[in-house]
Amino acid sequence: ELFRKIFEDAPIGIYLANLDDHQLVRVNKNYCEMLGYTAAELLGKTFIEIGHPEDRPKKIQVAAALYRGEIASYQIEIRQMAATGKIVWVNVTSTLIRDGEGKPIYKLGMIENITNRKISAAALQASESQLRKQATQLQEAYEQLQHAQIQLVQSEKMSSLGQMMAGIAHEINNPATFIHGNISHTQN
Repeated sequence: ELFRKIFEDAPIGIYLANLDDHQLVRVNKNYCEMLGYTAAELLGKTFIEIGHPEDRPKKIQVAAALYRGEIASYQIEIRQMAATGKIVWVNVTSTLIRDGEGKPIYKLGMIENITNRKISAAALQASESQLRKQATQLQEAYEQLQHAQIQLVQSEKMSSLGQMMAGIAHEINNPATFIHGNISHTQN
């Protein structure tokens, strides 16, 4: 009775599955609510059937290691398909339930819905990527601005040099013009 109460009222999803056909034989209400199925709809399905197709090889690999006794339990983050077709990210911790003689009789799974965490992590990653891109653009703009500033300073230097040369030429040209203009008078 205590186990049944813990099983039903747990704040996470819990299931029991047969070892021979891997069908779910018991699910709690939290697991049903998480995926949007009734208990009757989930019973008889396998964990693989409600899992996302891309996660099946990973799920099969760790489950096989559990069945062979290579590991005592496993924890894995996978996707499951809700009744609506929506993807639900879950963190699954599984172990084997044994009888009094130590023979495995059921697989127990505890499921935590981590969809919001995955969505937040993806949003954070996208935000970081966008910030890196903006930082790169700002760095490029800063370098272009520095280059333009250097060109502007060079242009100003050349302009000042040109004005100085024009002033020197004017200062030399005036006396030279005066001398040239008065050579004929000097010869007379």
